[in-house]
Amino acid sequence: DPSLEKPVSSRTASAQFLDPLHLVPCGRSDTVRMRCSLPAVNPASSHDSLALANVGAAQTLQARAARDTLLAQWLRDAAAGNAQAFEKFYDTTFGHAQSLARRMLNRSDLDDVLADAYLQCWREAARFDAARGSAVTWLLTIVRSRALDLLRRRRASVEADAAELPADLPTE
Repeated sequence: DPSLEKPVSSRTASAQFLDPLHLVPCGRSDTVRMRCSLPAVNPASSHDSLALANVGAAQTLQARAARDTLLAQWLRDAAAGNAQAFEKFYDTTFGHAQSLARRMLNRSDLDDVLADAYLQCWREAARFDAARGSAVTWLLTIVRSRALDLLRRRRASVEADAAELPADLPTE
């Protein structure tokens, strides 16, 4: 139904991979088709467009809240030793973690950093507090910290190697 297509910014289009927004690409990079049942509106009316945006925003918030509740429950279960719950947490959040790590690191470092981050999540699942933020935010903070640790170690290693060079070498 073409009446359900609406242009979106690139940020919104990429957000479809982060949240269960019920959005799917519809062939063009500048449009997204909503799979949920929304009221038919006249796109020429700004009031109707605003109403459509509010419906979409409310559905987004509801989906995100449901996801966060489920992830928090899986972390509580993982803290009690339930490996299947942690596997569900991993499967649901891996795309988020990989996306962040990919923006910060070389491809060759992704697997190590993500493995370290998820191992830390497993070990510290009992420390997660839903009152302080979402499980995805908690995970991404851990991924970011592990990635920064790696980058700092690499920088320190390069600086140490440079300090070991003899001082009488000619410079270009």
